[in-house]
Order: sequence, then structure tokens, then C-alpha cells
Amino acid sequence: MQASVEPSHRPLDPCAPEPITDVAESVTWIGGPPPEGAPPVAMAPWRRLYDRALGLLHGRQEDLGDADASLERALGRIPPGQDRERAMVLQLWADVATREGRTGDALARLGDAERAFPGHPAVARATADAFATVWRWNDAMAPMERAAIASPLDDALWARLAIACGSADDPQAAMTAASHGLELTPRDPDLLRVQALALDRLGGPPASTEDARAAFDAWHGPDTAPAVKNACASRYTWCALERTPVHVHTMRSAWR
Repeated sequence: MQASVEPSHRPLDPCAPEPITDVAESVTWIGGPPPEGAPPVAMAPWRRLYDRALGLLHGRQEDLGDADASLERALGRIPPGQDRERAMVLQLWADVATREGRTGDALARLGDAERAFPGHPAVARATADAFATVWRWNDAMAPMERAAIASPLDDALWARLAIACGSADDPQAAMTAASHGLELTPRDPDLLRVQALALDRLGGPPASTEDARAAFDAWHGPDTAPAVKNACASRYTWCALERTPVHVHTMRSAWR
């Protein structure tokens, strides 16, 4: 005998409160001494300035000057002997300079970071990015390869290596990097594109090249995505604000 289940006619509430689980809690304050009973601040002053600059790096180009100022202050607040922390600040400061198009400043800061804490893949990655931003792909390949080999499970880094090799007109190296990356993320559009281009440049079997092109066509992002996002932003003010990675929400007093 098969039991029958009566369909529920209860209307669905799309605005029902969602369950919330508190995982962690922190308290901070703006201006003046800490309020009575406030917990001690666990984060070092240099780290607070570093985190602020890290956020600003993902914001608007015109706000990068504030990131520069934060990192300069952070560097001055690192206690002597903390070479790893000093290298962290210098590497992020180089990323800011790279985004501002100041390649020379970026490479100088990365040289200081390497001397402070040698051999870290983050410095190699940042060095490659500094070269790639100004289309110096041949210079970018070696440091990007060092960073990728040190991070074998970082699919995004292997995709960047594949792009750098392809842009430097080294299809064999691009194919090797793309193959490794596709083992991690078989549907990554950048890796699929590099794979198809590299196969074509290497004169691979026509059937394999066609399969690679078909895979890219099947999984690349929609071409209309920017237009859809812009249409939303032009129609709704809140959408345009939320599309900015680092934005401001004006706070209003509840007592007014």
C-alpha cells in the first residue's frame, strides 16, 4: 500500500524571519576613551590600519590615497622584530601602488618585503601582478609560477598563471597551467579559454580543439551580464550603491 500525502495549502511567507546563529561577537567604539565595561581591544593598532587599507583597495580608485596613508601609519606602528608583519604591510602597499599604475613604487616595496620575509608566495604573486598590469607578461611569468607552485590548490592563481603564459605567447606553458587549474575547477571560464587558445596555437588535433572551444562556449559567463547590472543600477539607487564594493550607509539616530 502506498501512502498518499495531501498537498499543503498553507501560503508561503517569503519574508519569514531567518534563523540566526551567533558565531562571534566584537565591540568597538569611535572617538574618545572606551566606555565602561568594554572589553579590551585585541587587535594591534597596525593591524586595524592594515585591514582598513585592505578594504579600501577594493573600493574606488579615488579613495586609494586613504589606503596609502593607512599603510604608512601601519608600517610605523609595527614593533621591531616583527618581520612577517612588516612584509605584509609592504606587500599590500605595493598592491595599492600597482592599482594606481605606479609600477616602480610597487616593485621597490616588494623588494623591501622580500628582504624582510624572504620566499613568501604572496610577494611573488604581487610582483607578477605589478608586471601584468603594465603588460610585461614575460616578466610576470616567473614570479607567478613561483606563487602557483607554492599554492597547488589555488585555482584562481593557476588561472592567472595560465593567462600570463598565454599572453607571453608561450602556449605550452599556458596549456600546462590550464590543465592543472582545470583539475581543480573543470568549468572555470578563464582556464577553458586559455586551454582552447593554447591548443589552437600548438596545432593540436582539430577534434580536441573544437571540444575545447565548445567547453568554453558552454561555461563562459553571460555576455549580457554588464548590461543587466547597469540596468538595475540605473533603475534603483540602492542597487547602484550596493554594487560599489566599499560604500557608505548613512546612520540615523533612532531617537529622532
